[in-house]
Amino acid sequence: MSIALLNERQNTLLADEGFSEDQLNEFQFIKICADGLPELAKHHVFVSNTFGEGNVVAVRGASQFGQLELEFRTASTGGLFVLDFDANRYHCKIKVRINGNDNLFLVDNAWLSIMAEMTGSGNKLRIGKNTSCGGATFWIEGGTSIDIGKDCMLAWGIMMRSGDAHAIFDIGSMEKLNQPESVVIDDHVWIGHDVFVQKGAAIGSGSVVASGSIVTRKHGKRELLVGAPAKCIRQNVTWTRQANPTLDQKLFAISHSENAV
Repeated sequence: MSIALLNERQNTLLADEGFSEDQLNEFQFIKICADGLPELAKHHVFVSNTFGEGNVVAVRGASQFGQLELEFRTASTGGLFVLDFDANRYHCKIKVRINGNDNLFLVDNAWLSIMAEMTGSGNKLRIGKNTSCGGATFWIEGGTSIDIGKDCMLAWGIMMRSGDAHAIFDIGSMEKLNQPESVVIDDHVWIGHDVFVQKGAAIGSGSVVASGSIVTRKHGKRELLVGAPAKCIRQNVTWTRQANPTLDQKLFAISHSENAV
């Protein structure tokens, strides 16, 4: 099925993500509807509950990526779910719950075991190339985003939230005090198990977050973060996936941590 299935906003989203016209021609676009369910199942995409109009799955090379389950909590419309994989075998187990319109989910050549909840409209969850995750839950609300960069390594028991789901307000002014805020994890970040990343937080490229930490604010690149709330205990550090890296592997890791939030 062709790119003609996309609405204007979905086309703009893909352009903003840097996809060229030639690249988009490599995708298969499948409308989420009763007739489209068998084709989605061929790509290991399964849909449950009621769904509205204009929801589209975009697939490139994803025949061996694993499984994506989309659960629509309401008759949500205009969602775009992008699976961008090469021909290698991946082992993804992804569940996304959608309760709102015009939401974006995008994953690029990653190994993932995650559950995501998108509530409200205009939310985004983007996971970069060669990122791995043993187990994480994402809560995204109020038109915010959670962005995970390239070559990140996330352990298990991780929670990231861009909002609190319930309001705290000032009694005098009736003003809501806990507005949602986006979360940014830059390239080549290692997050240990049982870490909580709160709304508005950012972690700079090359950084390491110790197990059990709670990240509450923005941090720079190449920091070692520990504690609740997480504090930088050492700067100018980075990491490798290898336990005993060679010099070339260390230099490769350094090159991947050049960018900052």
